[in-house]
Amino acid sequence: MDKFMSMRIFSRVVEAGSFSVVAEHMSCSKGNVSRAVLSLEDQLQARLLQRTTRRVSLTEPGKRYYQKCKRVLADLDDAEAEARDAHTRARKTLRSLRNRSRPRTVDALDHRISQAFSCRFSAS
Repeated sequence: MDKFMSMRIFSRVVEAGSFSVVAEHMSCSKGNVSRAVLSLEDQLQARLLQRTTRRVSLTEPGKRYYQKCKRVLADLDDAEAEARDAHTRARKTLRSLRNRSRPRTVDALDHRISQAFSCRFSAS
């Protein structure tokens, strides 16, 4: 699982306060959610969440990491939305230009070719 997905899962666990709720929301197993958080904790060599049978709470390093995760994930979402919008705008612009200018250009070129052809061959 990639790091961004693990960060997203961690953030959702913090917000929901439950591994089960996140697993259900993401249509995956509770084990997958738990493994994603454990993977982050292993990479960071820090315990992010305090788990009991009844609740999940943030540790001190977990609080700091959660705040940074929220910013990073928000920036990632913004960057993806910008890229998607730029691509959509570019396609719309091209489509618009093609629909507006191509017929006129093709018609004008077609007309010039017809005139040149008729002038050349009608005089003989």
